[in-house]
Amino acid sequence: MASIRETELPTDLVAGLLMAAASAPAPRSRRGDRLTLKTYAVMAVTTALTFATLTAGYQALFAPQLFA
Repeated sequence: MASIRETELPTDLVAGLLMAAASAPAPRSRRGDRLTLKTYAVMAVTTALTFATLTAGYQALFAPQLFA
């Protein structure tokens, strides 16, 4: 069975780390939470490529039947 001293050590360590983290200043970004134009461009290209890939894959796997 663990002694009281051994069980208090991790709690004290965690409490000390939390107090140190709370007193540290939070890093600030230059523009806040705004997304850049480059991010929107990457999102648009990714969306277009995903749509094209899925459409091409569907057409390749499920080609129209000549004699339906």
